[in-house]
Amino acid sequence: MPLRTLARSSGSASAGDCASNASSRRFALSNAPARNSSFAHCIRSSGDARKADAYAECFTEDGVLQLDEAIPGREAIRQWMTAPSVIRQPRDRPPGFISHHLTTCRIELTGESTAKVRTYWLVTSAAGLDHNGYYDDQLRKDDGEWLIAHRRPRTLWISPTSVMRG
Repeated sequence: MPLRTLARSSGSASAGDCASNASSRRFALSNAPARNSSFAHCIRSSGDARKADAYAECFTEDGVLQLDEAIPGREAIRQWMTAPSVIRQPRDRPPGFISHHLTTCRIELTGESTAKVRTYWLVTSAAGLDHNGYYDDQLRKDDGEWLIAHRRPRTLWISPTSVMRG
């Protein structure tokens, strides 16, 4: 399946087919958060593996992880990731796994160094399809790297056998 790129129009960009204007395509590709290796690594693997340092580095210094309550700042996010998981571990068997699988992603460039991103996800566990939802992210480009300035995960569905239910 061909990679879809971002197209620039009237001061912003949105996910869609390539614009006919070559300079618009160059702008979009050079500024696309999805092409940034740090951001891509963060959204792929550091959260599930509970790699606190790697996960925190995906956020701006003043970034916010918005759960039931806001976790403001990179250091607070790092501390939250080092705390015991909110997913209770079974007592009668070895700990299971949890794996996020990212699906549809819509990127809207709101400026040369800002973007809004919605990424849908499915989570698998030993229970099978465990739960699903999406991330609403606000990104900011700092020193050439796209980082999360604000992340709000939303859960849409939870399986009756989900690890989230304990």
